[in-house]
Amino acid sequence: MAGAGFQEGLGAARQVQHVQLGGELAVRLRPLQELNASLFGSGINPGWADQLAAVASAVCRQVDHVTVFESFDIGMWAGDANQDELGWGRPASDPGHADDVIKATGPFGDALEALAELLGTTIDDVRCEVGFAHATKDLDIPGRPVASGTVAGLDIRWIGAVGGADVVEAHIRWTITAELDPAWEVAMAYLIEVRGHPQVNLRVEVLPQDMASMTLEEMLAIGSVITAMPVVNAIPAVIAARPGIVTCADLPTQSSRHLPRA
Repeated sequence: MAGAGFQEGLGAARQVQHVQLGGELAVRLRPLQELNASLFGSGINPGWADQLAAVASAVCRQVDHVTVFESFDIGMWAGDANQDELGWGRPASDPGHADDVIKATGPFGDALEALAELLGTTIDDVRCEVGFAHATKDLDIPGRPVASGTVAGLDIRWIGAVGGADVVEAHIRWTITAELDPAWEVAMAYLIEVRGHPQVNLRVEVLPQDMASMTLEEMLAIGSVITAMPVVNAIPAVIAARPGIVTCADLPTQSSRHLPRA
């Protein structure tokens, strides 16, 4: 939040990402106008990856469809409390599991609206499709028991449509082991596809310069850095923005800063 002489960086949250606000949340955020304050939510995905997709489309005469595909093995984070709702280790075909995953990944559905706004359109329908893969052996994951035959892979597709045609998609494939049935390919990257004239394809790897020398704690900390920095780097632009909820469509393209090493 920025304005009236104060500023604060906020991570990605479903309530902040949602472009069309209503109900209790709209009432709670109404004082932003009175305070001359601006509120911006982001992260690496949703957030930065969507903006990157929009920038990639700038070479196109027209855009028909955009997919942001996050494909990672996240086994080292599987024991974190924020992974509970994903249901790692739940039995195959467990009733209600797909609904729980849809609820847990709701920010990706909301982010479709922000991506569509960047592309100059408004989606009128959102749906989510969830697929599962299962561990072929017992997994030794600290804090997260996962038995053979239980869920160890999620393939989630949030799809936004305009006039009955699919236009934007947030595709997420998370696994916690390579030993899966069915066997899935994991890119360990963000794959961005802009279908239009011409077509643009990006493979984006966000990796430390020297993973071999890093401790596990340092590796885990990278996730916090890449989540926070799209917000931190946006602070000057958010301060200058109009009051109220702002998205990437309201801000100039953000970048980091070159700092000479001592």
